[in-house]
Amino acid sequence: MVAIGNDSFNYNNNAAVNVSLGEGSTYFYSSNPTTNFTNNIALNTTNKRVYGISTAGTVTNAANFTLGDESVGILYTGTGTARNTANITVGNSDVDNQKLCYRYGY
Repeated sequence: MVAIGNDSFNYNNNAAVNVSLGEGSTYFYSSNPTTNFTNNIALNTTNKRVYGISTAGTVTNAANFTLGDESVGILYTGTGTARNTANITVGNSDVDNQKLCYRYGY
């Protein structure tokens, strides 16, 4: 099991069976546009404000995500390619306070 605490992020996509994400945490983050990341690790959490993948590089996600309220499945800010071949489910948005959820966004 890989445990990622509150307001933290993880760079390692190892062969963990379970990943525990704390509130406000990010499973994978990279601001480098030359990053090439493939994810095969499922994410399942009810915690708020979780980012599954946030990257400026090329990304492929092949694992299901179930994330809590105000969460983002994949946030892609690059010029390469972002591809999702799995199911991403996010919780509720808090529209009044502009805390929105995204399955796949740019």
